[in-house]
Amino acid sequence: MIHGLAGLVLVVAVVAPVLVAHRMTARDHPQAPTRPVVDRAPPTPAELAAADLIEAGRAAYISNCFMCHGYEAVGKVGVAPSLSNPDFLALATDHFITTT
Repeated sequence: MIHGLAGLVLVVAVVAPVLVAHRMTARDHPQAPTRPVVDRAPPTPAELAAADLIEAGRAAYISNCFMCHGYEAVGKVGVAPSLSNPDFLALATDHFITTT
């Protein structure tokens, strides 16, 4: 009987603070409001094709460019230029970017 009671006290001593902390965190950081459900038509073939092209471009960037230019294409000084720089984008052709 004593061992069972000691085990119960130990469980309550460990679990209660965790539950209280969880409750306080949930109260201090409420869930983000849910977005309303919007009825939308299924994507058109053109939208699907564009999504496929975007995914292919993302995969190519990750495979070939990410290591030097970074996730947001901001580049690294002395290593790779910023691909998000408007001046660079105005001068660089698609052929230049692809072959480089």
